[in-house]
Amino acid sequence: VGKKYITSFEANSRTIDAVLNQDLINFAISLSVTALVTCLIIGTLARFLHISRYLFYAMSLPVKILFWGGSLSALVAYKIQMAGEYEVYKIIFIFAAVPTLCIFNLCFKNAQALVPELGSLLNIPPIKKARENGFYFYQIKTWMNNIIDRINR
Repeated sequence: VGKKYITSFEANSRTIDAVLNQDLINFAISLSVTALVTCLIIGTLARFLHISRYLFYAMSLPVKILFWGGSLSALVAYKIQMAGEYEVYKIIFIFAAVPTLCIFNLCFKNAQALVPELGSLLNIPPIKKARENGFYFYQIKTWMNNIIDRINR
């Protein structure tokens, strides 16, 4: 069966061989770090843009695992595949799913604790007053001009 699998699925066998012929501890560490960074970035963006409020915290755990865990595992597998010499995406996805599913929930919880939402930043008194008076874009333009003037000094 082994020789027939190798001849029938050459790309799969080359990908498995590439994974098993390298240092597995370094592979596991790089996979875990990639999963951590990816989940933190996506969790932070989702928190900042109000996405996690509606598409993460409102869902049950099985739906989170299917929706977020699957999507983030696919993204981690894509990053790992592009960084290494792996041909078959499905096999790398299986390896990437384990650390991603273990860590994504904690990354979203940490993002909720540490990152403000965009709406709360827009309610800062000067910005809120400018928005209420219709001078929101004027205020942003003024701030940007002040920043540019400070840089040019």
